[in-house]
Amino acid sequence: MFFILLPLCLFLLFITFYSSNKNIEGIYTQIRVSWLKSLLVFTSFVYAATETLSVFNTLNASTVILFWATICSILLWLVVKNKWRPPSIKPFYLSFLPTPFRFVFLFAIIFGLFPLLFLSIYSPPNNLDSINYHLSRIISWTQNNNVEHFATSYMQQLYLNVLGEYLQMHVYFTSGNDRFVNLVQFTAMCSSVLTVGLIGKHFGLGYKSQFFVSILLFTMPIGLFESTTTQIDYVACLYFLIFVYFGLVFIKSRKYEDAFFMGLALVFGCFTKYPIFFYALPFCIWIAISTLFSTTILKSVKVLSMLLLCYILVFSPLWYRNYRLFGAFLSPPQNHALASEDLSANEHGFRQTISGISKNIGLHVGLPYNPYNRQVDKAMTKFHELLGVEINNQATSRDDYRTQFIATEDAAGNFLLLILITFSALFIILKSGDNKEKIFLICTISGLVIFCSVLKFQHWSSRTQMPFFALGTVLVGMVMAKQANKIMLGIMLLSLALCLPYIYGNPHKPLLSVRYLSKYVLGYAPSNLCVQNENEVPKFRAAFDNFYDFDKRTPCFPPKKNLSYLKRVALVSRLDNFGYYEAENISVFQKSRIRGYFMRNFGGKPDYEDFIEIMKFISPQTKGIAYKSELGFYDYWVVLKNEYGKAIPFQYIGCHKEFQILPNEAQSFEYNYILTNDLRWVESTVPTNEIKNIVSRPTISLVILKRSSTKKYYIK
Repeated sequence: MFFILLPLCLFLLFITFYSSNKNIEGIYTQIRVSWLKSLLVFTSFVYAATETLSVFNTLNASTVILFWATICSILLWLVVKNKWRPPSIKPFYLSFLPTPFRFVFLFAIIFGLFPLLFLSIYSPPNNLDSINYHLSRIISWTQNNNVEHFATSYMQQLYLNVLGEYLQMHVYFTSGNDRFVNLVQFTAMCSSVLTVGLIGKHFGLGYKSQFFVSILLFTMPIGLFESTTTQIDYVACLYFLIFVYFGLVFIKSRKYEDAFFMGLALVFGCFTKYPIFFYALPFCIWIAISTLFSTTILKSVKVLSMLLLCYILVFSPLWYRNYRLFGAFLSPPQNHALASEDLSANEHGFRQTISGISKNIGLHVGLPYNPYNRQVDKAMTKFHELLGVEINNQATSRDDYRTQFIATEDAAGNFLLLILITFSALFIILKSGDNKEKIFLICTISGLVIFCSVLKFQHWSSRTQMPFFALGTVLVGMVMAKQANKIMLGIMLLSLALCLPYIYGNPHKPLLSVRYLSKYVLGYAPSNLCVQNENEVPKFRAAFDNFYDFDKRTPCFPPKKNLSYLKRVALVSRLDNFGYYEAENISVFQKSRIRGYFMRNFGGKPDYEDFIEIMKFISPQTKGIAYKSELGFYDYWVVLKNEYGKAIPFQYIGCHKEFQILPNEAQSFEYNYILTNDLRWVESTVPTNEIKNIVSRPTISLVILKRSSTKKYYIK
């Protein structure tokens, strides 16, 4: 397996930087800084290889493996030639930490890090974004041998930033499957944990406080979920943290090398997710002002020019692809035929900003106790009435606000960390001295304010707020560094205890049936009843009409009234008897990896069973499958690949005619089947004399053609 080339490259880069960073004080600091530089250079290799091979339409497993073999050979030759050696220390020998802290470290490794590593490798990537665009876009790239735009019905596969998927694609190419693609986020989590400690050290935090800060970030709920997925939020967060670290170092050192790594990290962060720019903007202003007042104008211009050049070089290919198709650099304008979503706030002002901040904070205050959540809802509504702003104004909100306790890979609140950051911020503001800490606090909060002002509120924003919470751990560390060890130890133990259900009870990959058992322990009946099978709605209405309002679908059914604890437990029991919690009462060990890909419908059982039935009608000799759906196809594609031992090409059809200008669309695509969840489109578009048979199931249908076709059926 050629996957070993990637960690080997990182290791050789690490040795190279470690040997050249002898001037850095402290061996653990030297190790961490060398690792961060290695990550940035490694990412540069990924970017350069991807874009270069794409230009020549040679982006495939063979060329990528050859590239990494060449890079590793060169690095190995340099290491041997210069007789560089890795650090001669025992990595887990932490004698400088008190014994209780070492216990926390071992506990976090054994019961936290190892289970997450296991889940990253054992469980398939299966959350909605992974299926709909992260992995589906990678498969389209590999089929086209380039990263140029292609026809699709899911527009986010095109214009959303791509660096996270570039990294995952190289893992996929070198391993030959998706077994290790989750490790990209897992590595980002581990590296972020190291980076916040480095940022803390820059502010004078000792080893114990750095360790404390790292544990706080490690136990962040949304981070625990993200670390075992192909979501890219932790990757973006990592580059942002590296940018902040090297930015702080550059303010002190004024070295071009530090400015280069700072700029590279910022560009890579933005190239992974655009919101990173919002969090980074206040720090950019701080660094710029500090540079102007402490060095020459010429040097400031040189640094700025270097950063702008790096930004333009990295973004230009994507901007060009976007502009050619959309007539805009970032995404389709709202008046464009391919416009798909509008995430930018359309009204701005002081009141709108306060509204956005309050609702985004509300994402983190939900608890598994619905009466409490309803009271928060009432308070939030009252607050907006006093503010004079409509709480669900569509100009500033994509989703209606509601306080809820969500524990999924797409959204999870950081309740404890929010409380710690709030009190720490107040303490830093009120105490005298150390303006540097205050500036850091202002920049951290300003980033969140900009985020809440520029973007509309949505339920899934807790994961895009990870940069704020990551820096927030440093703020907490600044305050706790002056407290007794017992206080820090108590907070770490509490954080570790609270994080265990997120690790072992992940709804997409549960190690234990934590979520199922918690329903009974907490009496946590669903705040909104979601019935996935439409045919079962009458049955649920007859049984639960006293508890849920089946006349107000949003798309789930809201509750009619608050219940006491005992009545909630009874309701949970009744729902359990109806099979409502079936998907939550199994672990990752009780279902196959193939079954695990299907998570479209809260466990995906209908999708999985329907497709397994349909798959029997697909010949392994087929030339391709046309796909007509508004969603991604990765789960279907990977099941067929596993069944037949080869990749069957998938391509979207029935897309907008705007795509006809793309070079990839000029290539012929031959298919024998149409896989779709829209039979009405088939009936109105595909000539009946070309259809041999239609195999239909509730969630998916297969159109079997009489003979292979190349028609793409563009729509206006």
